[in-house]
Amino acid sequence: MRRTTILLVTGIIICLCVAGCGGGGTVTPPEGKGDDAAVGSGLTSSEAARIAAPEARKWSADAVLWEIGPAPQTLDADWTDNGRAGEWFVSYARPSDERCFTVDVENGVVVGADEDSSMSRGIAIPSSAPRDAPRVSLGQAAAAARAAGMPEHPSEPAIFYTFESPTQEWDGKPVWQLGCDSPEGGRWYIVDGLTGKLLAVLDALGRPAGADTEPAKPTGDARDVIAQFFALLDAGEGEQALGLMRAGARANDQTRAMWLASFESIDSITLTKTEERLKENWSNTIQYYRCELTIRLKPGEQPGLWEDGKVVRYVSVTAEEGAWKIAEVSMNP
Repeated sequence: MRRTTILLVTGIIICLCVAGCGGGGTVTPPEGKGDDAAVGSGLTSSEAARIAAPEARKWSADAVLWEIGPAPQTLDADWTDNGRAGEWFVSYARPSDERCFTVDVENGVVVGADEDSSMSRGIAIPSSAPRDAPRVSLGQAAAAARAAGMPEHPSEPAIFYTFESPTQEWDGKPVWQLGCDSPEGGRWYIVDGLTGKLLAVLDALGRPAGADTEPAKPTGDARDVIAQFFALLDAGEGEQALGLMRAGARANDQTRAMWLASFESIDSITLTKTEERLKENWSNTIQYYRCELTIRLKPGEQPGLWEDGKVVRYVSVTAEEGAWKIAEVSMNP
């Protein structure tokens, strides 16, 4: 199980793609709750990350914690109090390239660790990023979510900590995202990973909970933006292609440079087929596609997001300022 597996939980991708909205204040968990002192089975997020960190350092000495999430079926019965789970997936990024490394921690030991082909870093690593463990634990994040209405024993939970989101307000900021079922439909509780402050409560469509209307859908066909994006890459117009991406992809000089370097490795790229996917999860603000491409890299370039030959890439398109923008290009669904 990796980040891509977690992201397939119903509604999870939708919640990542809405505009941010304000929430309640910082919540301080009760004494003995939400920290490493809490009792229960399994590890806290901090404990799991500390076990995983030495393994990540073998991969890269400057590795930085990028994502972490528990296997939902291993959550302790009182995880909203103690933040514990039997198995955790801990992913790290390094500043020198976009590659990520995932460590599987189970029952207190590392049971798997490798460079992750299913994910890559799409934004710059912020200077505030904790290197080894989340500053706010899952127990603390759950305390904030419970104060906002999340049940003590939520059904069908989906949980992860991440820096990357198509939501501009959160992109580049560590956040805990806690999803669960509810009588009103799915609910997502978004908690700041640095302060423990509740940022938003969202419904299953990614709207602020209780909202009556969905944001307006941009005019035009999202597939036209995808076609234009790859046509610009084929023409060597990396700057123009970057302009078709969500704001987070061009939020600062480091992120811009990373994407432009990736584009520069391409000698030619042809979009041969675009198919709709995950249509049950579409909304006015997000759509998902499977794209078949033929790519030729420049001599001497190493494969990464792009590689020689006929390949498949998964593209999500999000609404931003009334227009469709490329949100993500991924090697795996």
